[in-house]
Amino acid sequence: MRCLIIGTGDLALGLSHMYQIQNTGDYVLEATEPIVTDASETMVGQDFHGTGVKLVSFEDVGVFDAADCIILAIPSGRPLEEFVKNNIDRLQNSILIDVTNPVPYENTLSDVLQKIGLQDDRIRWVKAFNDNGAIDLLGQKPSRKTEIPTTICGPDQEAVMVVKHFAEECLGFHAKVVPYTQWDQVARHQQDLGQQWLHSAAILFVIFILAEIYALVRYNVKKGYDWSHLPLQVTNKAVCWTAIYGFALTQLPGTLTKLIRIFRSDTLRDLHPILLFGLRIRKQLGVLSLYYLTVHVLMSLLIFNPSYYGKFFSDPSAKSSKFTTKAEISFFFGIVGFSFYLILGICSLPSVVANLTKHQFSLLYGSLVWMALIFGTIHVMVMGVAGWSKQETWPGNMPPITLLSVVVPLFVLFLKFVQVNLSFFLRLSKKVHYYEARVHDSTERV
Repeated sequence: MRCLIIGTGDLALGLSHMYQIQNTGDYVLEATEPIVTDASETMVGQDFHGTGVKLVSFEDVGVFDAADCIILAIPSGRPLEEFVKNNIDRLQNSILIDVTNPVPYENTLSDVLQKIGLQDDRIRWVKAFNDNGAIDLLGQKPSRKTEIPTTICGPDQEAVMVVKHFAEECLGFHAKVVPYTQWDQVARHQQDLGQQWLHSAAILFVIFILAEIYALVRYNVKKGYDWSHLPLQVTNKAVCWTAIYGFALTQLPGTLTKLIRIFRSDTLRDLHPILLFGLRIRKQLGVLSLYYLTVHVLMSLLIFNPSYYGKFFSDPSAKSSKFTTKAEISFFFGIVGFSFYLILGICSLPSVVANLTKHQFSLLYGSLVWMALIFGTIHVMVMGVAGWSKQETWPGNMPPITLLSVVVPLFVLFLKFVQVNLSFFLRLSKKVHYYEARVHDSTERV
């Protein structure tokens, strides 16, 4: 099988590198520059940057006739349109592989073919390798133990399978074939920020803005903090508030779903759309909450001294003072909770989560994630619980942030407590009924 790359840019080089480290001799990959110059003609016959891919002349018609597949690694939009329009006679007998990521995403090879009056049944084309980066490909080594995934899609199933076989056997990819009905998703994939990330970021940003306004009014306006302390000391409180609410909201959908299933054996499709939405964004919400938590930790470390946090020190006026008991307890739970969330963040990486067993996943995102939320909530409560009942000390009669920031986490923890206990008593009730039925059967036999 022969394949020709049109273009000598970064992605062409990346694919040629994959050919170098994977091909066993059953395939031939060649490359050519679509713009004929004296320089490009001089390079004909040479090795393409030491990859073993031979550079051929664009003027050699026989090269196109012999190619089973042609990879169009040229800029999308007008350059792609002009190239296809001017060279359609050379291209029409081969499978065309579109690797572009156009902006807007409508300027794909399929759109180009339609513009010049060619339908999908006349030209065989496949979308592939547009979800792979040149840098990632160039960094691959022959000793690698995992295959790089890529998505393949196209209207001609036979052409799709040919490209899949080429991608796996010649280039060493793990090729996933996506139905042509999902073509739109494949085409726009690399130009999409991801709705789940956008929604999660928007939710946390709204929480942060509201928390920042509250903190600004309470501390800068009502309590008289100097405005120079707004960027760090005051904002740090809003950042912490956002983080702990984000983590609590991450746990809420799953808990509500389990509570509902205690009383109704609903499937996911029977759940309310809002609840389904919450289930879908849990990972993104958790990762972004970890970002806010990390910012909170860094801000706290920058300003951590008796001048800012005098109540945490036994003698704030001394040059060297130890923490109070309350401070040590609070920081213990805070540090351990932060470490738990770091572990969960690392384990959410695709390369890690893909290798977790079911039991490991359940331990991490079952027991550990709840321990992290409990520790974080205790960290905040211990820090400010002493002032919750002293309403006369509240600036502007506004409740402390330590009180407001644990309302949602405590509510979620309460729901989890109810869900766990209801599930336990339900299982216990079923066991009791089972043994009672066995005793009754045994008595009747006697």
